[in-house]
Amino acid sequence: MIGCSIGGGNVEIVNVDGFDVKFGADCPTLLVNHQDMAGTVAAMALIVGRVGLNIRAMEVDRQSRSGRALTVMEMDQAVPPEVRRELQALPQVERVRLIDLNEGEGQG
Repeated sequence: MIGCSIGGGNVEIVNVDGFDVKFGADCPTLLVNHQDMAGTVAAMALIVGRVGLNIRAMEVDRQSRSGRALTVMEMDQAVPPEVRRELQALPQVERVRLIDLNEGEGQG
């Protein structure tokens, strides 16, 4: 993961696992490594939408057509564990990670 400071205490991630992406990690962010196949992004969006999550921003980068890809989904809400499990269950998905710098806040 490669990032840089953009001032004011903010960072911007610009590369993950060799994929060129751009996100701030200032909200819950899903990183999904998968095969580049028709319908994959739609299936992922359906899973997060089904539980009422709103995708604030989405970016996809791929190594080649029908090759490895990375989708970054910045969310407006916290991501429940079942969403990660459902995404991971998709046959074309290799890995699902969550960056949530606010995870655990308010919990005692």
